Amino acid sequence: MSDFQINATEVQWLTTIFMLSIAILVPITAYLIDRFTARALLMAAVLSFLAGTFVAAIAPNFETLLVGRVLQGAGSGMMMPLMQTILLLVYPREQRGYAMGLVGLVINVAPAIGPVISGVLIEAFTWRAVFVLTLPLAIFLLVLIYFFMENVTKQRPTSIDVSSILLSTLLLEGFCTV
Repeated sequence: MSDFQINATEVQWLTTIFMLSIAILVPITAYLIDRFTARALLMAAVLSFLAGTFVAAIAPNFETLLVGRVLQGAGSGMMMPLMQTILLLVYPREQRGYAMGLVGLVINVAPAIGPVISGVLIEAFTWRAVFVLTLPLAIFLLVLIYFFMENVTKQRPTSIDVSSILLSTLLLEGFCTV
């Protein structure tokens, strides 16, 4: 990325830090689902993703772009298990397979077409276009959640296993730095 005078190895951190953020947040989300409403948690996840997308779009340097990717990953890491939980609670048993199949289709097709679309956007505009064009979609999703989503989860007091989260985070970080 000539904009930031970085090499291909450094650019790879954009994907690595995003995936690391997801890996850290997925197990924490199980705790969060018990503590907060699905609506509030999904709004927080989309807001985190939206904030990360905005930060990445206006990033003046590579470090800021990495922060944006961390925020995006955190939001995505909350959305993934939350989406599965909501599907299980909303759809009757006989329709769950169909609903999960549709979601699985989107999740599996997105990584296949994402790089193609991103490549076209980068060639036609700049790398920032990938983030700028994601902003309206995230805002639209946030509006839909705010106005139309009903809560489907029940809150209950739970405790979080801080030591497990810290150890798994350190382990994941260790794998990334080796």
